[in-house]
Amino acid sequence: IRRANIWLAAVTKQNVNGAMVFEFLIRFTQVMQSYFGKINEENIKNNFVLIYELLDEILDFGYPQNCDTGVLKTFITQMGVKSQSKEEQMQITSQVTGQIGWRREGIKYRRNELFLDVLEYVNLLMSPQGQVLSAHVAGRILMKSYLSGMPECKFGINDKIVMESKGTKILDDTGSRTASGKPVVVIDDCQFHQCVKLSKFETE
Repeated sequence: IRRANIWLAAVTKQNVNGAMVFEFLIRFTQVMQSYFGKINEENIKNNFVLIYELLDEILDFGYPQNCDTGVLKTFITQMGVKSQSKEEQMQITSQVTGQIGWRREGIKYRRNELFLDVLEYVNLLMSPQGQVLSAHVAGRILMKSYLSGMPECKFGINDKIVMESKGTKILDDTGSRTASGKPVVVIDDCQFHQCVKLSKFETE
């Protein structure tokens, strides 16, 4: 299973119930979230000792025994180290100092230029008969700015692109068209640089 940019996998020596494996991974993620909040790379590094202790209590010779958070906290009382996200850190910095941390003032370039790099990674799994079993596309848009001063740049996204939001029914059962029948490209799990004004992005 995947949580943010972290993949969790389970390895077995023999055939087991697949539903049990997924249930264990989901419950284990819930236990970790109760100890140190969001599951991301930084929190995993800061709490790897705690994660080993949790696995030692949860598993007995490889068999899941107890995934109840309330019971585990009676044996493992220490709490994890919660790291703030970049957005939270930048928000605190702006409130305290009123400064922008990702760009210093007074920058000047001879030629005002802006470069956009679009990177895509395609993962495809096909059967011997040519049937697509699973497909996943991940990508990034990198901007290299050589603009003088503190400019504000506006970029538009194709109208066919839809950001998936929780609790809203915007797509049909196929997941490739809106309720009105228009073809769309769905994008989920998006992360933006802290300089992006998310309030304007969501409304406009």
